[in-house]
Amino acid sequence: MSSTTSTGRSRLVPDLALAAVVFASRIPFLAPGAGTDTDGWYLVDAAQEMVATGRYTRSRFPGYPVQEWLCSLIARAGGGPVAMNVLSALVSAAAVFALARVLRSLGVRDVALAALAFAFAPAAFVASVSCMDYLFAVAFVLAACHSVLHGRTPQAGLWLGLAIGARLTSVVLIPAVALLPDLETGLPRPWGRRVLNLAIPSAVLGAACYVPAYARYGWDFLKFSDPLHTGSTPLDFITGFLDIGHLPVPAALVFGQATVLLWGIPGTVLLAAALASALVARMRKPSPVAAEPIPRRVRLAALLAIALELLLYVRLPLDEGYLIPAMPFTLLLVAAWVPRGWFRAVCAAAIVSPFLFGVDVEPPKKGIAPLTHSPLAITRSIDGRRLVIEPLRGPLLMDHAKRVRAHAIVDRVIAARATLPPGAFVFAGVLDAELEQRQPVGHGRPWCADLLLEPDLRALRAQGRDVLLLPGARERVLQIAGYDPVAAGARPMFTDDP
Repeated sequence: MSSTTSTGRSRLVPDLALAAVVFASRIPFLAPGAGTDTDGWYLVDAAQEMVATGRYTRSRFPGYPVQEWLCSLIARAGGGPVAMNVLSALVSAAAVFALARVLRSLGVRDVALAALAFAFAPAAFVASVSCMDYLFAVAFVLAACHSVLHGRTPQAGLWLGLAIGARLTSVVLIPAVALLPDLETGLPRPWGRRVLNLAIPSAVLGAACYVPAYARYGWDFLKFSDPLHTGSTPLDFITGFLDIGHLPVPAALVFGQATVLLWGIPGTVLLAAALASALVARMRKPSPVAAEPIPRRVRLAALLAIALELLLYVRLPLDEGYLIPAMPFTLLLVAAWVPRGWFRAVCAAAIVSPFLFGVDVEPPKKGIAPLTHSPLAITRSIDGRRLVIEPLRGPLLMDHAKRVRAHAIVDRVIAARATLPPGAFVFAGVLDAELEQRQPVGHGRPWCADLLLEPDLRALRAQGRDVLLLPGARERVLQIAGYDPVAAGARPMFTDDP
């Protein structure tokens, strides 16, 4: 047994304690609801439908079967969104444990600091207290990395199969994981053979995870949401790379998601400063001593993993969460490239980032804006929206404030529903997913929706039906549909809510 392996096993208890600390840090933020991303509410719906019907139901295409089946077990036991958030928190702790094992196997000295930096980076933290799938896939990928580093390639293939079952795009990481060395023997193995040894079991298990999706939806389960409107098949996804330059997503948002929304403002600033410092040092001294003696093949594997995840992201840059799988590999490269003091500063900045210097726009991309801003908040008008920077309330706290307000509004709607005028229609905006999931069963004809086109709204008014706007719905319609619902006959449901 190598000394590296012996040391790694002797540190099992501290790594478990580290995972426990991460889980405990999530507890204050597990409620209310499934999160600000509507996909979380779709997952809750799917899990409950699976219990009611006894057959697989996707939360959204192409399906996320590992998480969906696990959440259906929670739903069967009577658990709701908060219980499913607990599952996400447990998975985040498992991902941190796996990352710590990987870092320890590679001889990284600041294992706890690096693992906590990943766990507390805003995108990962928010995902870990919501009904989102990102960390399920990451946990399995990191387990696969640990298995490969210790010569257990078939086992790594099974872990990757579960990662694919958790999130289909995990398949792109097979080449990067295959590039990792075997630390047990130290013997080089052909990369092509390693890819096959990983790909075969991962493909078999990953495909098995999607058999229920195929049985229910046929090949349509491979559909995806494409803002380019070029199609929704796997071929459309590939050919869509030719139209990346025409993606109708602002460049500032694409960049912001990949930086400050992923790592937070402190984390991004320190990460950029550390890399810039390392680059200047390398220009002055062509072969500086690395902060951590991480093997060259590990660094190449990390670079490949980041490049593959970035390629997927620029194809559909809809959410910063898409880049969460690249974060552990980024930390690994930073540990190898920058001096230890800089690396510690980067990790510390990432750890405080969920709590300080939050940034968002109003109306926000996710959820509904909090009622009030924290002291020292800075607001600026940009392209019809307000950019808000809150030095004293970080991304996690801003996300939690959105969830609290959304839950309170939906509570009011449900309480007031019995007193609504006959035939009233509620224009819910981003609160539609939560409202539909929490509304009483047996509500008869549709009485709420996310968005109505102007002719549909005017048709409802022509029928004599009231159209009521929930907070934030008017701004969403103005931005997306390009008309003012108030001018078309709608009115606010709650006049006391600004």
